[in-house]
Amino acid sequence: MIKKIIGLLLLFLLIFSISSCNLIVPQDYTSIISTNIEKKPWLSTKTALGKSLTYDVTQDEAKEYLVNLEEGTTYVDAENYFDRFKQIYEKGSTYYYNVSYASEIEYLIYSVYGNAENYDKFLAFDQIRIDIIEWFNKVEHKAFKNSFKSKLWPNMSDEEILDEIGEEYPKRYYEIVKEMREIETSLLELDYSATTFVSTCDILYVKYLTLAKEICEYVGSNEYLEYIYKHEYNRDYHPNDTNSFFDNVIKYVLPYCLSAYDNYSYLSSLLTRGEAKFVEAFLNETGFDPGRFSYIESYKEFVGGIFKETFDNLFTEGGAYFISFEPNGQESAFQANFSDGNNTPYVFYGPGYSKAISIIHEFGHYFNSVNGSDEGSYDLMETHSQANEYLFLNYLAKYTNLSDTIKNTLLYYHIYDSTETILISSIVNEVEKICYNKDNPTTGEVTRAVNQIYQKYPALSNVYNKTNMIKYASYVTLYSPGYYISYATSLVGSLNISKIAQDSFDDAKNAYYKLVIESIDYGFKDSYINSGLKDPFTEEAFKYIFE
Repeated sequence: MIKKIIGLLLLFLLIFSISSCNLIVPQDYTSIISTNIEKKPWLSTKTALGKSLTYDVTQDEAKEYLVNLEEGTTYVDAENYFDRFKQIYEKGSTYYYNVSYASEIEYLIYSVYGNAENYDKFLAFDQIRIDIIEWFNKVEHKAFKNSFKSKLWPNMSDEEILDEIGEEYPKRYYEIVKEMREIETSLLELDYSATTFVSTCDILYVKYLTLAKEICEYVGSNEYLEYIYKHEYNRDYHPNDTNSFFDNVIKYVLPYCLSAYDNYSYLSSLLTRGEAKFVEAFLNETGFDPGRFSYIESYKEFVGGIFKETFDNLFTEGGAYFISFEPNGQESAFQANFSDGNNTPYVFYGPGYSKAISIIHEFGHYFNSVNGSDEGSYDLMETHSQANEYLFLNYLAKYTNLSDTIKNTLLYYHIYDSTETILISSIVNEVEKICYNKDNPTTGEVTRAVNQIYQKYPALSNVYNKTNMIKYASYVTLYSPGYYISYATSLVGSLNISKIAQDSFDDAKNAYYKLVIESIDYGFKDSYINSGLKDPFTEEAFKYIFE
């Protein structure tokens, strides 16, 4: 039981109307699209919940059952009343998933409406969830060492049992987990625009880095970043393997990013007034506007098959979508799975995060959750979403009646945005490699690390202002430590698929399907190779894409 849920402990909250311009769609799909859109009541650019958000457990019930769990501990200690212990043990598993589900629902309600009360409930349930995990860890290892072992795990070898229950952790381990969670969530209360934002993060970061060092003592790792690479993000590479990746990013992506921006700026200058309105709306306004959504509809009709089927199952009445246009709604978009017994995938689009590309991005995650596996590396998960963006853009470029200037402007904007993201995410990863290796961290670690990188590569200032980088890194290295390299590696893979799509959309689609459906059988790098893509940790991949 415990091994299956221990990976959820360090849960990171993971974690984008034109009236005077005609929107043109391929003639073959016009009737289909207009018919489908009329059946979509949520295409009103108003807050819409496809499913009701309710759960069956109260906080008082959950706290009361924590007391009952301790009754089970006394039975293990005394090695008696096994049948009663087994009842408590099995009910504990049910309560874990009920509490997890309640926590998820409260966070989702908070995301939609922005009510602080829901966020407080989310935190309370999350703390109870951790307490239940701690209880399982304690009693399972006690049972393993006494006569309960043969009754609780009949016909299993010691090796199989230990593989099932995972490592044994002391109470201090769970205290650290809670403290780290409190630091992560406290960031949401900070004002990002405040002049004191970086200095406040500095204080939190020193505490976080110190806790990270301490937790390594319990997880058998010399370095926290190495631990979360493997156990949180399921990566089959070490942080040191990203050294050469960053060298290639500087060598190939940095000049390409600057060139892409120049191309985007030049193409933008060629747009007519009507075209400029279209591009502005497409890049910055909600994709749930019926006109813009018609392009998304035509894309899924064109791709067809399980892609269309999955899309229609999601975006229909009663589908697992949650769309917020509330003033206080959480400014984010994400896909996750409910702990509802069926592991039901769902998507959330917050205010400002429902652009056409954002809809496509999160649907890429959803498509994988329904048809593939969520057990692969996070780098692969992000490729599922970002590659879908590039398939969409290449579809627009090849199969719609948009003007060439609009097509190329949209594509070059996205290439610029992607290469900038590769650079920023890679810098964050380099900052983390520096900071998490500090034996005695002090305030200013992020600032010093960013200064060190920008001093070595001054051309980075032409892409992203160093002051802004310090501020951004101060936030994300605390809120989602170890995560951002996934955006960089996956975008290299996604641009690889875009390169293929320029020659053959079908070949690119087939590569994408292999990544989604077959990746469960491979690691991150091997999944790329199996799909006909270049290994993003090789210079060959960068040359192929960026030269």
